[in-house]
Amino acid sequence: MKKIVLLAMVILLIAGTAWGQQQQVTATDLLGGTVFDAFNVVETESVEYHLSQGIFSSLVDDYIDVSLYDAGIGTFLFLGGFYDTTFLNGTRLSFGYGQTLGAGYLGVYYGGTLVTASGGSTKADMNDNSLDSLTSNSTANWDNSLAVLFGTNSIGAFRLDMNFDTASSYTSQNVENETRFNNGILIGLTWGGLDLMGFSPYVTLGVQMPNQTITTEKDEAKDDIGYTLITSTGGFFGLQLGAVHDSGLWGDLSLLFNFNDTYNGETPKTGGGSDKVNIVDGQTRGGFLAGLRGGYTNSWEFGKLAIGIGPELNMAFHSRTAFYTDNENKNNNQEAKDSPVFSEFQLKGLVNAGIKVQANDKFNVYTGIGLQIFDWQIAGYTSTPKDSKDTYSGDDWRFYGINWLEPTQFLNLGLTFQPMQGLIIGADISSFVNKFITINPKTMQVSTVFASSGESNIGDWATSLIRNVSVNLTVSLQIPTGGFPVANSGSGN
Repeated sequence: MKKIVLLAMVILLIAGTAWGQQQQVTATDLLGGTVFDAFNVVETESVEYHLSQGIFSSLVDDYIDVSLYDAGIGTFLFLGGFYDTTFLNGTRLSFGYGQTLGAGYLGVYYGGTLVTASGGSTKADMNDNSLDSLTSNSTANWDNSLAVLFGTNSIGAFRLDMNFDTASSYTSQNVENETRFNNGILIGLTWGGLDLMGFSPYVTLGVQMPNQTITTEKDEAKDDIGYTLITSTGGFFGLQLGAVHDSGLWGDLSLLFNFNDTYNGETPKTGGGSDKVNIVDGQTRGGFLAGLRGGYTNSWEFGKLAIGIGPELNMAFHSRTAFYTDNENKNNNQEAKDSPVFSEFQLKGLVNAGIKVQANDKFNVYTGIGLQIFDWQIAGYTSTPKDSKDTYSGDDWRFYGINWLEPTQFLNLGLTFQPMQGLIIGADISSFVNKFITINPKTMQVSTVFASSGESNIGDWATSLIRNVSVNLTVSLQIPTGGFPVANSGSGN
């Protein structure tokens, strides 16, 4: 037994030293992950905002924003607005409500499916007195996002965000081995909405609770004793603050702190007994993530044409120490002071542009482009193994120049239609328009689809126009306080 322990210690020492010496790092796209708006559960974007690359917006975007909501909105309702989900297939509901309450304001947003669940079991009763068999399982997905905003002119606005986008599963084998999985909920609280010399500041605090896996196993020698191991991963907390100025300038600062992964409980040993487990794992994740971004957004009107531009600069920094602490097996530890320190940095410059064309009093058309000016990514590490004065380090960096971000291929078009006062229907009509003509800004090429579609005749081409067409809709209704004004029909003279 002593030889086995000694051999394990030697292997661990050699592996640990080699691990510290031979680290490799790769620069990654930090800004492509969760850096900003980590506690914002509102997934809705209006047609105006989405298709113009954020240059133009509507009440669908503003009614639930602490800095942009209109306290005199009256009554506001909307349905739709998802761009990254299967809303049109009926699998998710996206709904919003805003209401003027005297000197106050209430805004509510809900997106989700409530719950989707399934389960079942199999059982075998053995007549020959051998061990009966019972297997059961169940799964539930709680896909729900809720945001509630309350604002007043005196204290500003408060918004509570809650994301119950959780999944839970349960499996059991002979009621001896069970596994339960639960996703953690997300909660965020935001304050803002006051005008301070042209600035509208805000601050958000939030937490993402860890995901938990609970595994229960029975002792092989003592059927009446069960051992439970709880694994917690994926949690973080943080804050974000920023401000928007009347001139169009804006900026945000985000700080996120990751919880280390933990493993607590007991696991059974072959032949009876158990091993205690109390591990804090900082190798996979942990540390903190900081983001800073700022920009300028403005638009100008030229008759029925409006053009807007939005340059912005984004930065992100991530640092963590890859330690591994086993409180029950000290020989398995890699303490923080002996562990590599990883750091990542990214700096990215972008320019967004949007166009709005007013066809007439009832129709508006929107489009936009997004251009990356540069993207600089750096990653590095330093490590000093235990009982050594040697220091190991490494780095990796990448620089990318001008690149089209949106559209990915053809120019996208959005249309808003106002059939009556207060009612606006928005639609992403890109898939339909591209049946006739495509505009590729990357190659500066305009193509008529009929000429290149390969259809043998005009009838085949006309039939193809209705194939594979999807239109993403958003419908909103605003009723002013006191109702719509009644048109004056004149004196009749």
